[in-house]
Amino acid sequence: MLNYHDTKKGSLFWISKIKWYVIQHQRQRTKQLFIVIIYSTTNRATLT
Repeated sequence: MLNYHDTKKGSLFWISKIKWYVIQHQRQRTKQLFIVIIYSTTNRATLT
C-alpha cells in the first residue's frame, strides 16, 4: 500500500510535470482552449 509520503511525492511529481507541460505548450494550449470555448459557446447558442 502507498503511504502518505509516496502519494505526496507522486502528486508533486505530477504537478511539476503538468507545470512543465503548460509552460512548453502554453501558447498552443491557450489557442486550442479559446477555440474550444468559442466552439462550445456557439454550439450552445445555436442549440438553445
